[in-house]
Parts: sequence; C-alpha cells; structure tokens
Amino acid sequence: MHLCIVTVYNTENCGSFLQAYALFKVLENMGHKVSFLYRDRAHTTHSFYAHVKEFIVKCLKLDAKSACYVWKRYMNYRYAQQCFTEIKQEEEAFSTIDCIILGSDTIWNFNSPYFNRNKDIYTGGRFIGKKCIAYAASAADTPIEFFEQDKEIKDNIRKLDAISVRDTDTWKMVKTLTAREVPIVCDPTILIEREIFDGLAPEIPDKNYIILYHFDKVSDKKKENILKLKREKNCQLISFGEYRSWCDKNVAYDPYFFISYIMNADFVLTDTFHGTVFSILYERDFAEYGGKKKKIADLINFAGLKKTLAYEDTSLMQIFKEGLDYSKTRYRIAELRNRSMQFLKENLMGKEK
Repeated sequence: MHLCIVTVYNTENCGSFLQAYALFKVLENMGHKVSFLYRDRAHTTHSFYAHVKEFIVKCLKLDAKSACYVWKRYMNYRYAQQCFTEIKQEEEAFSTIDCIILGSDTIWNFNSPYFNRNKDIYTGGRFIGKKCIAYAASAADTPIEFFEQDKEIKDNIRKLDAISVRDTDTWKMVKTLTAREVPIVCDPTILIEREIFDGLAPEIPDKNYIILYHFDKVSDKKKENILKLKREKNCQLISFGEYRSWCDKNVAYDPYFFISYIMNADFVLTDTFHGTVFSILYERDFAEYGGKKKKIADLINFAGLKKTLAYEDTSLMQIFKEGLDYSKTRYRIAELRNRSMQFLKENLMGKEK
C-alpha cells in the first residue's frame, strides 16, 4: 500500500521528529511505501525567516553563543528532515495514496492556533474518498467541551475508519464523541526496536554526566537542587537544547544527538514526554519534572515509575541512590507494543484469520 502520514514531521522538536521517523520505519518494514503530507514550514518552528530574525536579534544583543545555537539548530533539523519523502495533495501522485494515517503526536491539540487553523487536515476532513485512520493521536490538554462544541471536528473524527489514541484523556474524548471503544496504543518511538535508534546515534565524547532536557523555565529552587546533585555526583551537567550559562556544557538541539546523550547519561532530568520515553527505552535513572502534564502522568503511571516524579524541592540524590527497576516496565511495554502493532496490521492489512 501507499500510505501518507499526516503529522508534524518537520518541526524543530526532537520528539516530534523521532515519532515521525519511527512510524515511517515501522510502516516501511511492514512493506508499505510511505510519504508525508507536505507541511508548509512558513509558520512553524522550522521557518527559515523566523530563524534569520531570531539570529539577527541575538547578534544585535551581542549574544553570540545563543545566535550560533539558533543557526546550528536550524541546520541540524534541515539535515535530519531530508529522510522524509513529502507529497502534496494537489500532486497527481496523491491519487495513488491508499490510506491516510493521522498521527501520532498532539495533532488534536486544538488549544494550539496552528492545529486549530488546520483542523480539517488533522481530523481527516480534507481527505474525502480516502481511507483514513488515526494512530496514537493525542488531544494534549484540550478540554472535551471544545470537541463537543466544534461540529466540524466532531463530525470528522466520527467519520474516521479507525481510531487509536495515545492517552486516557484522548480516549475519554473519543468515546464521548463517537461511542466507540478505541485502543490506547504506544507512541511510535516505543514501536520500533531500540537497535534502530542505536544506529542513528552518533558517538559523543562525553562521559559521566547528567543531562538536562527541560522545556519550561528552570526555577531558582529547581536549579539549586540540580546543581546540588551535580556536586554530590561530581560529574558534568549538560544542558541539551537550551543554552544555560550555569551548566558545564550546552548542546544544540539535534534529534540524533538527542538519542546519544540520553542513552549514555548517568542521570536524566526532564519535563518532556519524549525525554521520558527515551529515558525509559534506554532504562536510564531519571527525575521527571513534567508530572503535571497529563500525557506524561499517563506514561509514568503505565510504566510504574511514580518514584521518578520530582518537584521544586525534591531531593534528586535520593532518586538517584534508589535507582529504578525496569523489569515490570519491560513487560508492560512489550504488551503495549504488541497491541499497537496489531492495530496497524488489522487496519492496514485486514484481520488475521
């Protein structure tokens, strides 16, 4: 079959890139031809003009290090995204598409102006006449009332040929809108064998380090506890993605180096969904600062790793000393992976007899 994935494959976010890459590899390994619906970069985090503007602003502020980060990040993602084959709906080749796959990621996060503006694309309304399924879609923190009050979104989701979701809140939303029992499946990054990610990860020179992969602002109290852990562990503190002068080393966003720095870390500090996913995949000891985010709380509960949850005044050394037992987590992930693969096989190849 010729499949078209509709997702945020060309954003400057390590997790978004890697979930798109993972689903692409899974479907390709199943024997399908895979394309991505072309997504205009003009108003995304990978916009060329936005980067030029940000670069100039930082240069005018004489912030040379941050300016270099901006440009390096842009080039890193430009290189990485070359692996995706894009297709436009108006192209003649689009007529050969057999099935549209919506997802994964937070494609139903209609609190976001971008997704709200493009709701006909991400709910399948744009693809009348094509088979259309949703894989591991997430509504993030969009309230269910939004879905109930928007007739276009509600009707489009009801018309989908098959639906699977990534978290319990999205599951509740779909059940309320459609009265359908839909499966909760795993993020595509959990679907593929870890060895595939190993093959993407370049070698790094760093050893004996704590990695900080944190999107939200790091408060003074949190910073104090992080630096305390660094001193007690007597190791490097590396900030991945964001430039932080108080860290020993800063590494620009890059989806491939992201894998390397997580897989080799002594300890991971994160408040992100995919920072958590990859910490689990590589069975790292980690502290989770994103427990208030529903999708992360869901993942932590499922994995049985509540002891990783950290707050402003959490003793990070205590989490590190106790370590994590991944034996039960391994089993749960294997079951979820099998259930998720079954959904794809049944809805792309038909049920096994």
